[in-house]
Amino acid sequence: MGTGKIGKVHDSFFKKVFNDEQNIRDFFKLSLPAEIYSEINLDDLDIDNTNYIDGSLKEHLSDIVIKTKLKSDDKEQEEIDSDIYVLFEHKSLQLQALGIRLQADQKAI
Repeated sequence: MGTGKIGKVHDSFFKKVFNDEQNIRDFFKLSLPAEIYSEINLDDLDIDNTNYIDGSLKEHLSDIVIKTKLKSDDKEQEEIDSDIYVLFEHKSLQLQALGIRLQADQKAI
């Protein structure tokens, strides 16, 4: 199995897992600081499956955009439409200087 095929398997896995709204809610609850998590309207999630990643990066990255609303501090203003972009780095090998690699990947997106 070539690395390109592994990347497609990883991408398919992430897309399948994060097409389930309950999985997204659980992921946000476990991953985000409480002050950010509490601002997201978790009852109004819309999953955008458009790929925004450059083709050369798809072997290592998966992305998903979750459209939702954020609570407004202004009592007179309704919630704010928002997009939350989630980028998953999937590597089968442990890399040195992973932070530098992620910065380069972010610039390429």
